[in-house]
Amino acid sequence: MLYDMQCYSHSQFNEQYNDAFSGKNNLNDSNHLNHLYEVGVSIIHLSDASPVQKDVLTKLLILFPNDARLLYYMGCIYLKKNSINKALLWFKQCLDRHPDYVECLLDYLKILFDNNNVDAITQYNTNHKDILYKIEDNRIHYLLAGYELKRKNFEKCIQNFQKIIASGETNIPILITCYTNAGICFNDLYNRQEAIRYLQTAASIIHTHRIKYKYNQTADVSASADVSATADISASADVSASADVSASDNDDCKKAFNHLFISSDYEYITPAIMEQYHNAYNDFVPKSHSFIFPKMERPKIRVGYVSSDFNTHVVCHFIIPILLNHNTDLFEVHCFSNRGCGDECTSYFNYFIGSGGIGSGGIGDRDRDRDRDRVQIHHVVSMDDMDLATYIHSLGIHILIDLNGHTDKNRLEMFALNPCPVQITYLGFPNSTGLDCIHYRITDAIADHPESAQHYSEKLVRMPSCFLLFDNLFNIHVVPKTVNPYLVVLGSLNRESKISAFVISAWRKILYECPNTVILIKLCKGENDSSLASRVEYYMNVLNIPRDRLSVVGFLANEAAVADLYSQIDILMDTFPYSGTTTTCKSLCYSVPVITKYNRDYHAHNVSSSILIHSGFPELVAYSDDEYISKTIELIRDPYRISHYKRVIKPAFEQLMQPGPFMKSYEDLLMSCLHDRG
Repeated sequence: MLYDMQCYSHSQFNEQYNDAFSGKNNLNDSNHLNHLYEVGVSIIHLSDASPVQKDVLTKLLILFPNDARLLYYMGCIYLKKNSINKALLWFKQCLDRHPDYVECLLDYLKILFDNNNVDAITQYNTNHKDILYKIEDNRIHYLLAGYELKRKNFEKCIQNFQKIIASGETNIPILITCYTNAGICFNDLYNRQEAIRYLQTAASIIHTHRIKYKYNQTADVSASADVSATADISASADVSASADVSASDNDDCKKAFNHLFISSDYEYITPAIMEQYHNAYNDFVPKSHSFIFPKMERPKIRVGYVSSDFNTHVVCHFIIPILLNHNTDLFEVHCFSNRGCGDECTSYFNYFIGSGGIGSGGIGDRDRDRDRDRVQIHHVVSMDDMDLATYIHSLGIHILIDLNGHTDKNRLEMFALNPCPVQITYLGFPNSTGLDCIHYRITDAIADHPESAQHYSEKLVRMPSCFLLFDNLFNIHVVPKTVNPYLVVLGSLNRESKISAFVISAWRKILYECPNTVILIKLCKGENDSSLASRVEYYMNVLNIPRDRLSVVGFLANEAAVADLYSQIDILMDTFPYSGTTTTCKSLCYSVPVITKYNRDYHAHNVSSSILIHSGFPELVAYSDDEYISKTIELIRDPYRISHYKRVIKPAFEQLMQPGPFMKSYEDLLMSCLHDRG
């Protein structure tokens, strides 16, 4: 029997329902019950009033107490009212009767996911014999990718993204998310080449479909300089959503470019390819020139530094000495901090600026009262791009300097609104931003050779000496290790992700040629016992050495413990193509010589070279893999020379890092940029 569903209202449903119990209609009449069911479900779908929906559902559940669909709908009513616990109870009743009810699973698992109840998801899957991996639905695959990511099971996370991609998914935002987060997971697995391939695909999709960054959407995109940082995805996904770029899609697009450019520093990507993706990113970010810059009238130049790293980040070793040594007769200094003002690490930065630092010597001896007002700190993390640009412009900042590049919580898109007449990138990222709205990049002639083929969207402005000013803020005293010619200790203290296949090959040959050596390798993550053991086994295999020639140290959060590692090594083995920066500076501070390799066309390759050459030790810089190997072997076989370096390298480096000459050149360069821009 057919019925016209559109003819029935809530009151008519109640009338039919009451008739069923008054005897006018037989409760055993399946046709009548089915009709009542369909009418009720139709009303539930058509009504926007949850009391009506709840009333109809309650009555239907009296007649159909085991109907999974009705149980799910009741859970949805409570979920809409944000009654999470009640929603979970109804969803669970539905799934007890129908474990693979996909719509209910999505809502049920998303609640668990959003509340970090990963164990409950694991338990559900176990109790139902791995049911989640038997359902072929892209929404489930997407949720499982997020679930495996929380478990740091990167292989399974990637597999779920790959299932979505292989299914022929056509939704562009979903594809961008899949390629981006799979790429980030490949980085976590130290598979840099696959990471770059997936991230390049994400960037190409963005460019091909002419997707643009949307302003006035506060973004929180994670892309730390450590490209092993985990991805961040939402548990649920409407895979039938339109291709319009929402706020979360905005974040995924930005994240794709951020991680691509960070990852590229770890490989030898050709300048032509980098230019292609820099241009794609530049196209992704719309530009605005709505701000007007009045003629400069004040005697002081207002310089602003934008960063998310005004905390305990390593960048502070380089920016704090600049902030504390600016000529305040010429410059008014502002810091725009893109982290919460209540953050403990941010307070730590404020302490350095206000009191001059910790410990004795160097920054620690500065005058607290004099330094207190040297820098004006603005906490801007809650401002969207337009509000921040307007605020910076209202302060009359003449020179705005980005210290993040494509690293975590950067504000590069704000620079595209052009709030200042001169915009510069410096320090925090070893490559181009790719944005033509950033006019200059500060470097030097060794870090960026004048004949380098590396692509930059910015004009390079070179310091006459090293482009860095370093101060070891912690001032931890380290006693240099006495050299034992029968047991020379090599050290790798850079971020572990910088240890490339090229470096491994060189180290293996050095260790083979010099049996009187051992190597100490510091890991960059908090490793448990099993993962630490797996890293030990990995390095024994790739370096072809026995266990007694290898020391692997897990993650050290304590700065004193990190500093102590320098007292245990004789030579710091630099990495390539991504060399050290802070690690190299600390090594020289702690009297440990560094062997590095130069490459004319890659800035990230050359920072250690710049530091060493400008400190007066060009002989420690190699220009080929073979020379890197031979220079290291020669130094290992000359313990007296190692001892000599341990006496002279620290004072030479400290002489290079005197703030007076550096700041004179640095401020002259800033004034030259301002003059050139009119």
